[in-house]
Amino acid sequence: MVGTSRCDVRAREAGEIVAPLNAVTGQRGAPSLPFKNYAMTVHDLPAVNASLNGLSAIFLTVGYIFIRRKNQTAHRNYMLAAFCTSIVFLSCYLGYHLNVQTVTHFRNPSWFRPIYLTILLTHTILAVVIVPMILVTLYRAWRQNFEAHKKIARWTWPLWMYVSVTGVIVYLLLYQIFPQKQ
Repeated sequence: MVGTSRCDVRAREAGEIVAPLNAVTGQRGAPSLPFKNYAMTVHDLPAVNASLNGLSAIFLTVGYIFIRRKNQTAHRNYMLAAFCTSIVFLSCYLGYHLNVQTVTHFRNPSWFRPIYLTILLTHTILAVVIVPMILVTLYRAWRQNFEAHKKIARWTWPLWMYVSVTGVIVYLLLYQIFPQKQ
């Protein structure tokens, strides 16, 4: 369409989608969304953090698949995406812990507490250990020292993956599977 902006086209397309919905629901205008007046708070950050950890694990997996297929460009892009996602995670994690009065502690069920604490302990220790390893691995790739990159990446990737996956597991255990009372 000549003289029509992308916004105009998208608005028209949205109208074409909304009109049939309105006919079904009997509403006028755009349908109301359940989160219309929702404001995110610091207490939403654990779910955001788990999502970022999960996304990082996905990027790590896809990056691994691409390097196994010898596609260095795609591998680089996905590993950088995992790195950026992890940086955003770290920012949200620090923001959460600097702004909450108390953190949620795992107390019940008591029979599962040792298992949870073991997962949390290994996750926390490896989260600290992995940061310099990630930086060295990325630095070696950036300098195109691929032999040295491969040597450390063999250790970095599984540890980074473990930290990403256990971050999601810790969230699920603490907030979803065994929700703890404050």
